[in-house]
Amino acid sequence: MKKLSKTSENIFNELYSMYTVESFLTFSKPWELLMATILSAQCTDKRVNLVTPELFKFLPTPKKASLESQKTIEPYIKTVNYYHTKALNIHKNGIIIDEKFKGSRNSICCILSCSTSQSRSI
Repeated sequence: MKKLSKTSENIFNELYSMYTVESFLTFSKPWELLMATILSAQCTDKRVNLVTPELFKFLPTPKKASLESQKTIEPYIKTVNYYHTKALNIHKNGIIIDEKFKGSRNSICCILSCSTSQSRSI
């Protein structure tokens, strides 16, 4: 990250303290946030939070998602709208992230920079 000037840093800190937003989605790492965001389209955050604990256990990493098929992901998210497409997008994102970063990074910027266009709504 580029070093900020003292003035820029002060402005950033002031804005950050004024506009910090917490997500209604439950997650603990960037990969989980990406999956939850994919699921949240046309669905309530409450419903997403009901299905994600088991999904996060089943797909703890992008590598695992890349190795699973759309059909094996679907049962974990079946109660979410458009689950066929969302399972496919989770699988595709796993492939893209695993190929690009080989599991060496878990930064939200890295994950979002290479995720599919369907999941860039964060």
